[in-house]
Amino acid sequence: MRLTDLYDMRDLDDDEEMLFHAVSDDALEFDFEVRTMPAGQITTVKTALGDLTVVEAMEALAEDWQHELIAFKRENFDEDRVVILEDDRIIDGNHHLVAAHLEGRDLRYIQLTDAPEPAPPRP
Repeated sequence: MRLTDLYDMRDLDDDEEMLFHAVSDDALEFDFEVRTMPAGQITTVKTALGDLTVVEAMEALAEDWQHELIAFKRENFDEDRVVILEDDRIIDGNHHLVAAHLEGRDLRYIQLTDAPEPAPPRP
């Protein structure tokens, strides 16, 4: 699955989004394997900064609007949603990840580290 299958180019070009900073142009058309993370493993995924797990961060730091969004995502859980990871850190899909955890559901994801390194610039 390509990132361009998951996101509109406006989303991928939005420099306020973590994904914009995590993805090279070379990775945009890379065909990623969609993997499934078992529900029990979700609690190990860290925030983009890597200082807390996503579940710990949501429990300790989430604002009311985030709790409401998670509740909505739990009630309307999208089994086809794919989140984006880079190693053990989440890049996109924090609220979906927490909803999956709270519902005891597996999580679909792609791993950005699967993409090849960007080609070096030509001299």
